[in-house]
Amino acid sequence: MSPLTKALVLLVTVLSIVLVALVVPFVAQTDDLNAQIGDLESRVQVANAAARSAVQAQTELQEQLDNSDNELQKTINQLQDDNARLTQEKATLEGQLQESNSTATRNSATLELLTNSQTTLTALLEDRTEALTEAQSANVQLKRENAQLAQVNGDLDTQVTGLTRTVRELNEKVVELRESVANAAAGGGGSTGVAAAGAGFGGEEVIAAITAIDTVEDITMVQLNVGQSDGVREGTQFVLFRNGNEFVGTATTVTVDQTVSVARVDSARGTVQVRDAAMTGIRY
Repeated sequence: MSPLTKALVLLVTVLSIVLVALVVPFVAQTDDLNAQIGDLESRVQVANAAARSAVQAQTELQEQLDNSDNELQKTINQLQDDNARLTQEKATLEGQLQESNSTATRNSATLELLTNSQTTLTALLEDRTEALTEAQSANVQLKRENAQLAQVNGDLDTQVTGLTRTVRELNEKVVELRESVANAAAGGGGSTGVAAAGAGFGGEEVIAAITAIDTVEDITMVQLNVGQSDGVREGTQFVLFRNGNEFVGTATTVTVDQTVSVARVDSARGTVQVRDAAMTGIRY
């Protein structure tokens, strides 16, 4: 029982005692006193009822207080649990934040590296693009040169065809000259002397072409595309001709390499030209 209830009970008890003490001396008194006693008893009953109501209210209040204490304790426990959980979540979030900061630092370094790599790749791409442009230009130039070479090759084929025809005609002419020499030899010594003074066959045949011409102080030097490997030696005489049978002049080699020789033009009928033919073994 709470102190308040005890106080009320004690108060009621004291009041009862006082009332009893007051009622006993005045039992024999008048109706007014009886009325007063009845009134006091009524008041006591009301007080007792009020006291009981107060006790019941106090009990209910105590129960409510106990319930409130329980609820408050539960709330406190829940808050403590929430606080512990939030503390744990805070620690987890701090760890995640630290990890995120580390990741952001790594990503920043990676981004910087990628930026540098992008710059390097851009420069490399520009270099490759420039090299590709130059290669394309070179390819165009090569195609142009190839076309020119194809044209030159066609010209050379035409020249080879002409030279082949010239060689064939020269071979026929050599055969005729050999027959002339043989007929002259068979005809007698005087005829032989005439043949020696005119045109005739003079030894092993070497057919060449003039590839270059140089004139110094009225001396014309020509380059031939034959040399030691073809049987040419210094002092070898060549007859120069054009278009198969057009006599141009004569020349004598002064320097001979393995595949190229240089000859001095001894006589010329007109102007010696590049691609003119030259042949040994014929005398004019």
